[in-house]
Amino acid sequence: MALDWSKLKRLDFEKGVDQTLSLPKARARSDEERRALPCALNAADEVAVAAFLERKLPFLGIPEVVEKVLGRMPRLKLQKMDDVLSADAEARRMAKEEVAALTTWRRQRRRRERRSERLMNTVLGIVLVLGVMILVHEWGHLSVARLFGVRVDVFSIGFGPRLFGWKRGATDYRLARCLWALCADGRAGSFRN
Repeated sequence: MALDWSKLKRLDFEKGVDQTLSLPKARARSDEERRALPCALNAADEVAVAAFLERKLPFLGIPEVVEKVLGRMPRLKLQKMDDVLSADAEARRMAKEEVAALTTWRRQRRRRERRSERLMNTVLGIVLVLGVMILVHEWGHLSVARLFGVRVDVFSIGFGPRLFGWKRGATDYRLARCLWALCADGRAGSFRN
């Protein structure tokens, strides 16, 4: 439904409208200057809701846009209909700026989050691949030592105190507290006789 401005004969702005707004900037204005605020509130709300429906703005971004527009709204005295229309146009322009600023900020934040996610995935992937490579390498040492009859007391993934493991034959297979290295007998690449 569109409003036909040509048939509109009168607009009434009643006192007390700003009591629902908790904006100190809105309260510091004179009564005549505050008359533009309901118009600005409506215009900013329409722009913010449209941005929300287009998925450009989250739901909680709507009051944020409206509050910023009301805080920035210039001091206007509404004496004619053209004053109301210009206040509406100005509020819509400011609301579009605020939506664009919030959208840009949120987009940049998402990019930073994705970048840090990719970095974390890369680091975890490298740690996993290196861990598997080291495990296979150390398992090779264990296999060759057994092949030549060398007794291996401990085959440890990591070093330091034992977290858990099992004993099979003479060898104690364990996961140790510090996983920086995969080693036998607590020292990287060494075996005890």
